[in-house]
Amino acid sequence: MRRLRAAIYCRVSTDKQEEEGTSLETQEADCIKCCQAKGYRIVTHLIIKEVFTGTLYRERELLTKLREAASKHEIDVVVFHAYDRLSREPVHLGVLMDEFERENIILESVTEPTPEDEVGYFVLNRHGMAAKTEVVKFKERVGRAKRHRMEVKKHMLGQGKPAYGYKWNEGHSAYLYNDAPITVGGQVLYDEEGRAWTERRVVERIFTMAKRGVSIRQIAFYLTDKGIPTSKGGGIWRFSTIRAILCNEEYTGKAVANRYKHIIERGKLKRVVIRPAEEHILLPEGTIPPIVDAETFVHVQRRLEHNKAQAARDSKDPRDALLRGGIALCAYCGCHLSVQRHSDSSHRKEYFCKKRSSSQGERHNVAMSVAKLDAIAWREAVAHIKDPDKIKQKVAQAREQWRFLEERPELTAKLEKVKRKLQNIAKMAEGAEDEDDIEYYKVRQSELEQEKAGIEGLLEDVAISEEQERKIQAAITRFEQWCECIRPDIDNPECEVSYDEKRDAICMLGIKVLVRRAEEDERVAFRYGPPDVMAVLYQSCDRATEMV
Repeated sequence: MRRLRAAIYCRVSTDKQEEEGTSLETQEADCIKCCQAKGYRIVTHLIIKEVFTGTLYRERELLTKLREAASKHEIDVVVFHAYDRLSREPVHLGVLMDEFERENIILESVTEPTPEDEVGYFVLNRHGMAAKTEVVKFKERVGRAKRHRMEVKKHMLGQGKPAYGYKWNEGHSAYLYNDAPITVGGQVLYDEEGRAWTERRVVERIFTMAKRGVSIRQIAFYLTDKGIPTSKGGGIWRFSTIRAILCNEEYTGKAVANRYKHIIERGKLKRVVIRPAEEHILLPEGTIPPIVDAETFVHVQRRLEHNKAQAARDSKDPRDALLRGGIALCAYCGCHLSVQRHSDSSHRKEYFCKKRSSSQGERHNVAMSVAKLDAIAWREAVAHIKDPDKIKQKVAQAREQWRFLEERPELTAKLEKVKRKLQNIAKMAEGAEDEDDIEYYKVRQSELEQEKAGIEGLLEDVAISEEQERKIQAAITRFEQWCECIRPDIDNPECEVSYDEKRDAICMLGIKVLVRRAEEDERVAFRYGPPDVMAVLYQSCDRATEMV
């Protein structure tokens, strides 16, 4: 008798739970024991451990991988610790259960019985509603506790790591100076005057250099050359890190709570935005001890604004560099090459690496003329365009990469089923006389209305995905047709290919250009990845905006 093939799905909601390891490890262990007891054969590459909220399901990459495996009949059973690991949303859970049932996949919960009839599904649905309600209540309780801590106690929330240069006090209600000596490999780091470096002294040095007019780039190089580790222990200081420190008003001693909020929109990633100033909660003086004075901070902000206004990137045409934005890479550290436009009489433009060393400490100074590197990359792209087989392979790869799961028929059928149930409940409620029956019908009608609204919301998400897939497939078709059209004349010197056409072709071919130092024998190498269809779409949107 053939042993059933089993996939295991474990989930937690936060990175903290993952780091602690307890929940995911215990879930996995219990699921493996269940498989062994039932005689299932575990598909090892489908032992899935995911860190994602249980209130969403279409956005979960690893769950999508499991659903695709089910649709390809690679498994017979899905084992999980409890049904809320699949989803905390009753509607989402129902959709997933219907989807697996359609593929004849057995759902096996370690801690809960498998529903076998309408009553079982009703009980499971009620449990799901209770879990959803608990999530809402939990968020409300946490929000209330946070506001009490900020508004009444006038404390910082005490979450996450403190700003560089500070440490938490014992109750995580305020900052203290971090004056602990910085060590690397057990050795204390000293400055030019023989004093030990501390995080506070690093922040002071950053502001002092910026006030004197030293650029962010030079400050980052200075700290990297001194071997001072970043807040995460890295050896390379990023320009964005230096700018974030210079723009952080907390270093003047100004403590503000309730400054940020999370925005979740349908079909979009979660983002963090700054709340209106009237919603900010000003905390008492002394909550954050100042490292720089207000005058220095204001002076630095003015200098940063001046430098930004004078930057070449704001006054030059970005179309003068074909490989900008991550196509040209440093062969040593893997960073995107930036474009430097010289203001002297030569007006030279070159790609260069902003970093001076790789993660292994290898020193490098990578730079190459924009015109030269663009020409090399385009010759490589032309070689692919001239080969019909390579183009067919890239097109097939792009279409497979952006193939979405077909969900509309299943959701539409489920919606119609819920509507019929609502109609039946309404008919039964009309003839009911017993108060308990009437109350039951009201509760059931309310639950079905929520389920109906949830499915309609999912259909809206599906519509967004379908529109995105339509645009992606159209872009792939345009590229394929463009290659066929231009292939006969591409070697003709009179054949003109626009910047946008070259850029789209390089992105669709998945070409990355690796650049080495000038003394190397082979300065340029190519790396090929999957077609970057989204880059082509974004560029098309940008062009449409410019035309308007």
